[in-house]
Amino acid sequence: MELQPQQIDVEIEEVEEIDPEVEREKKEERLQAFGRTLSKQRDEWVRDRYSYGVDKRWLEDEDQYNNKDNIAKAASQMMTSVEQGYPVTTQMAKPHRSTVFIGMTRQKTNAAEARVADILLPTDERNWGITPTPNPYMMNMLKDERAATDKGPMGQQMGQQPGMEMGQQANAPAMPPSQAPGMPQPAAAPEGVPAPPQPGPMPPGPMAGAPMPPQGGLAAMAMPPESPQPITDQNGQPMRMKDVARAVMELANKKAEAMQREIEDQLTECDYNSELRKMLHDAAVFGTGVIRGPIVTNRTRKAWQPYTDAQGQQVHQIEIVEELAPASFRVDPHNVWPDPACGDNIHHGKGVYEREQITAKQIRELAKQPGFMKSQLRKVLEEGPKRSHTMEELRDDDQRDVARDLYEMWTYWGEVEHDDLDAAGVDAGDKDELKSISACVIIINSTVVKAFLNPLEGGDLPYDFYVWEKVANSVWGYGIPYLMRSQQKVLNAAWRQMMDNAGVSSGPQIVMKPNVIQPADKQWQLSSRKIWYATDDVDDVSKAFATFEFNSHQAELSGIIKMATELVDQETGVPTILQGEKGAAPDTVGGMQMLMNSANVVLRRLVKQFDDMVTRPHIRRYYDYNMMYNEDEEIKGDFSI
Repeated sequence: MELQPQQIDVEIEEVEEIDPEVEREKKEERLQAFGRTLSKQRDEWVRDRYSYGVDKRWLEDEDQYNNKDNIAKAASQMMTSVEQGYPVTTQMAKPHRSTVFIGMTRQKTNAAEARVADILLPTDERNWGITPTPNPYMMNMLKDERAATDKGPMGQQMGQQPGMEMGQQANAPAMPPSQAPGMPQPAAAPEGVPAPPQPGPMPPGPMAGAPMPPQGGLAAMAMPPESPQPITDQNGQPMRMKDVARAVMELANKKAEAMQREIEDQLTECDYNSELRKMLHDAAVFGTGVIRGPIVTNRTRKAWQPYTDAQGQQVHQIEIVEELAPASFRVDPHNVWPDPACGDNIHHGKGVYEREQITAKQIRELAKQPGFMKSQLRKVLEEGPKRSHTMEELRDDDQRDVARDLYEMWTYWGEVEHDDLDAAGVDAGDKDELKSISACVIIINSTVVKAFLNPLEGGDLPYDFYVWEKVANSVWGYGIPYLMRSQQKVLNAAWRQMMDNAGVSSGPQIVMKPNVIQPADKQWQLSSRKIWYATDDVDDVSKAFATFEFNSHQAELSGIIKMATELVDQETGVPTILQGEKGAAPDTVGGMQMLMNSANVVLRRLVKQFDDMVTRPHIRRYYDYNMMYNEDEEIKGDFSI
């Protein structure tokens, strides 16, 4: 009997194949939706700032700084029309009052800006420094005369790695950055430093990242852990606890100095002080200055390298060296829009938009840089320039761009949704509603052309805002022109009245009967030794011709000008003595020094405000960048800015 194999019916589920073309189209749709979402948010932020009158105030401040007001601007535009050949209207022939403008605003603004820059940016030193994080425990150890052993606190302190907490061995593997967010991998311990066999939690050291002093005493490592052994120096002499603490602090200071030199070199390469001066000028004129950094840039420099030619002679040849380095740049406050909900600190908001105008040639150059999506750049070039309708709507007629072949490139730094970054091809890790993802997205014509995660693990925005005079719950401050706007109007009004009065009172006003008196030269203008003919009907010429004098009020008007000038000094906090004018200053050296110190009190407040708003957070970001990406382990540690 033949056995038949048993048949079993198995249902096989068909797996639907994913069409790559359909998947690509879905990804493009998500990417375009991402760009439209950012464009909508950008227009809302632009309109919000305009609604508060900030942009209008900046226009008025800039005109005031450039000695222009509504009357002077209208006269200037009319004269420009005449120079260009347009016909003169009848309004030009009408008498009008004086339109002169006293340039007090420019003088005060430049004086305040120069004085603050002179204090903040000295030519022979820095306005910042880096020191190891202080620790009271290590300071107390400097007074400890006991011998240092490998089983005591200092022995285990000697065995820890730079950048790690107390109790970690020197020969332990380095902690990866994923286990210590925001911290770089620690450097290896110096040669000759003994490590305790079984370290435990110890009191805090002088600073995380404190380097260890070189020493001998290798025999202590071979001893059994039960018998504590003294720590010895290179000569084999036993060390006291204070000696070890002093060595640790000295080497920590050397690392802090190395980090300071590294950051100083990076700031020098990008001409940091020059960018700060531009930012201070914006703060003095508009009330707000903006600086961005650190931004990683491709820097090209020339290097002369020695080599030996065929004849054996030593010659030098130039080489073009390209390198990546952090840099800082001043940003025009007109082209920056932070989150309106940030209050007086942009880092409390969602992000920041920055606008930049570029040409089609520059867009093609972007295709050569890493990270830019070439397909998106081609789409932008095919569409042509498409500007923000909100920007064009809110601008005045004299502000509209004449060049129509410019593209608007918008750079957004801030929080981004996980799905949006995924559509842009950026791996943001596992999705978590409680996790904030900080990234940079670049859009042109509402088209996303590049996206990448924030290189700083803390997600800090690479922008710092400095305000001259703070405004409650706003990142936009008041500048010198706004602070002295009322007195500038008083100065102009008094000076124009003085000019008008001088024109009226400089000569007599003449009243005559034209039918009884005629000029001999048929011209009615006054001139010297002019001859006039009187008719026979006039028996007394004084009855047909008379002159009248108007009083001059120069003394009264000059008093108004003087009072307004004194009020300008008080309202702006920039007295004339800071501009080099002695005034009523005493003749003695001591009295002059006391007066200068008193005059600088207000400016020192601005300097301290600058340190808090710009210097400390800006240098801190450079420190974080070097801790994360710099390959030199000799500069890394826990330092204070």
